[in-house]
Amino acid sequence: MKNVLTFWMNRGVDGLRIAAINFMFEKPCSNKTGIPKDDYDSLIHIYTKDQNETYVTLESWRKLMDDHSNRTKSDPKLTLTKVYTTHDLTIKYYNADSNVPFNFMFINQLHNKSKAVNYKTLIDKWMKTERQRSELSC
Repeated sequence: MKNVLTFWMNRGVDGLRIAAINFMFEKPCSNKTGIPKDDYDSLIHIYTKDQNETYVTLESWRKLMDDHSNRTKSDPKLTLTKVYTTHDLTIKYYNADSNVPFNFMFINQLHNKSKAVNYKTLIDKWMKTERQRSELSC
Protein backbone atom coordinates (compact mmCIF):
# COMPACT_ATOMS: atom_id res chain seq x y z
CA MET A 1 0.00 0.00 0.00
CA LYS A 2 2.87 2.36 0.71
CA ASN A 3 4.03 1.90 -2.89
CA VAL A 4 0.57 2.87 -4.10
CA LEU A 5 0.57 6.00 -1.92
CA THR A 6 4.03 6.93 -3.15
CA PHE A 7 2.99 6.35 -6.77
CA TRP A 8 0.17 8.90 -6.44
CA MET A 9 2.16 11.39 -4.39
CA ASN A 10 4.87 11.33 -7.10
CA ARG A 11 2.14 12.36 -9.54
CA GLY A 12 1.13 15.38 -7.47
CA VAL A 13 -1.80 14.14 -5.41
CA ASP A 14 -2.37 16.51 -2.49
CA GLY A 15 -4.06 14.05 -0.19
CA LEU A 16 -6.16 10.97 0.34
CA ARG A 17 -9.75 10.28 1.24
CA ILE A 18 -9.83 6.85 2.81
CA ALA A 19 -13.30 5.33 3.09
CA ALA A 20 -14.21 2.44 5.39
CA ILE A 21 -10.68 2.27 6.79
CA ASN A 22 -12.08 0.77 10.00
CA PHE A 23 -12.64 -2.49 8.09
CA MET A 24 -9.00 -2.78 7.03
CA PHE A 25 -8.07 -5.37 9.66
CA GLU A 26 -9.93 -8.39 10.89
CA LYS A 27 -9.06 -10.60 13.85
CA PRO A 28 -9.36 -14.33 13.46
CA CYS A 29 -12.18 -15.77 15.50
CA SER A 30 -13.86 -19.07 15.87
CA ASN A 31 -16.49 -19.80 13.27
CA LYS A 32 -19.80 -19.40 15.01
CA THR A 33 -22.64 -21.49 13.74
CA GLY A 34 -26.29 -20.59 13.54
CA ILE A 35 -25.78 -16.94 12.54
CA PRO A 36 -27.56 -16.06 9.30
CA LYS A 37 -25.30 -14.66 6.59
CA ASP A 38 -27.73 -11.76 6.02
CA ASP A 39 -27.84 -10.69 9.69
CA TYR A 40 -24.97 -8.17 9.49
CA ASP A 41 -26.66 -5.17 11.12
CA SER A 42 -27.80 -7.01 14.22
CA LEU A 43 -24.26 -8.14 15.11
CA ILE A 44 -21.58 -6.30 17.08
CA HIS A 45 -18.48 -6.46 14.89
CA ILE A 46 -15.72 -6.76 17.48
CA TYR A 47 -13.56 -8.90 15.18
CA THR A 48 -14.12 -7.21 11.84
CA LYS A 49 -13.78 -3.47 12.43
CA ASP A 50 -12.13 -0.79 14.55
CA GLN A 51 -9.00 -2.85 15.19
CA ASN A 52 -5.98 -1.11 16.77
CA GLU A 53 -3.80 -2.07 13.79
CA THR A 54 -5.81 0.38 11.71
CA TYR A 55 -4.58 3.37 13.70
CA VAL A 56 -0.98 2.13 13.61
CA THR A 57 -1.20 1.78 9.83
CA LEU A 58 -2.69 5.25 9.45
CA GLU A 59 0.17 6.69 11.52
CA SER A 60 2.68 4.95 9.23
CA TRP A 61 0.94 6.42 6.17
CA ARG A 62 1.07 9.88 7.75
CA LYS A 63 4.83 9.46 8.29
CA LEU A 64 5.27 8.30 4.68
CA MET A 65 3.34 11.33 3.39
CA ASP A 66 5.21 13.77 5.64
CA ASP A 67 8.56 12.28 4.61
CA HIS A 68 7.55 12.57 0.95
CA SER A 69 6.55 16.22 1.37
CA ASN A 70 9.81 17.01 3.15
CA ARG A 71 11.95 15.14 0.60
CA THR A 72 10.23 16.75 -2.41
CA LYS A 73 9.84 20.14 -0.72
CA SER A 74 6.11 20.03 -1.47
CA ASP A 75 3.07 21.01 0.55
CA PRO A 76 1.92 18.66 3.32
CA LYS A 77 -0.55 16.02 2.21
CA LEU A 78 -4.11 15.91 3.55
CA THR A 79 -5.66 12.75 4.96
CA LEU A 80 -9.43 12.41 5.28
CA THR A 81 -10.83 9.28 6.92
CA LYS A 82 -14.46 8.33 6.36
CA VAL A 83 -15.72 6.01 9.07
CA TYR A 84 -19.09 5.46 10.68
CA THR A 85 -18.02 4.80 14.26
CA THR A 86 -18.33 6.07 17.80
CA HIS A 87 -17.17 9.46 19.04
CA ASP A 88 -14.22 7.97 20.93
CA LEU A 89 -13.04 5.95 17.94
CA THR A 90 -13.39 8.99 15.67
CA ILE A 91 -11.05 10.84 18.03
CA LYS A 92 -8.56 7.96 17.69
CA TYR A 93 -8.33 8.85 13.99
CA TYR A 94 -7.29 12.38 14.95
CA ASN A 95 -4.72 10.93 17.33
CA ALA A 96 -3.43 8.71 14.49
CA ASP A 97 -2.84 11.92 12.48
CA SER A 98 -5.86 11.97 10.20
CA ASN A 99 -6.32 15.62 9.30
CA VAL A 100 -10.06 15.26 8.86
CA PRO A 101 -11.81 12.24 10.31
CA PHE A 102 -15.38 12.64 9.17
CA ASN A 103 -17.75 13.03 12.08
CA PHE A 104 -21.05 11.24 11.48
CA MET A 105 -22.55 11.79 14.91
CA PHE A 106 -25.57 13.63 13.49
CA ILE A 107 -26.32 10.71 11.18
CA ASN A 108 -25.61 7.96 13.71
CA GLN A 109 -27.15 9.41 16.86
CA LEU A 110 -29.95 11.75 15.80
CA HIS A 111 -33.23 11.15 14.02
CA ASN A 112 -36.42 12.94 13.02
CA LYS A 113 -37.65 13.11 16.62
CA SER A 114 -34.43 14.64 18.00
CA LYS A 115 -34.78 17.95 19.79
CA ALA A 116 -32.45 20.96 19.86
CA VAL A 117 -31.06 19.75 23.18
CA ASN A 118 -29.96 16.49 21.51
CA TYR A 119 -28.02 18.45 18.90
CA LYS A 120 -26.53 20.68 21.57
CA THR A 121 -25.39 17.68 23.61
CA LEU A 122 -23.52 16.21 20.64
CA ILE A 123 -22.00 19.54 19.64
CA ASP A 124 -20.89 20.21 23.22
CA LYS A 125 -19.30 16.76 23.43
CA TRP A 126 -17.39 17.35 20.19
CA MET A 127 -16.29 20.84 21.21
CA LYS A 128 -15.15 19.62 24.64
CA THR A 129 -13.00 16.98 22.96
CA GLU A 130 -11.58 19.55 20.54
CA ARG A 131 -10.68 21.88 23.43
CA GLN A 132 -8.91 19.01 25.21
CA ARG A 133 -7.00 18.14 22.04
CA SER A 134 -6.01 21.79 21.57
CA GLU A 135 -4.74 22.04 25.13
CA LEU A 136 -2.67 18.88 24.70
CA SER A 137 -1.00 20.20 21.54
CA CYS A 138 0.07 23.49 23.17
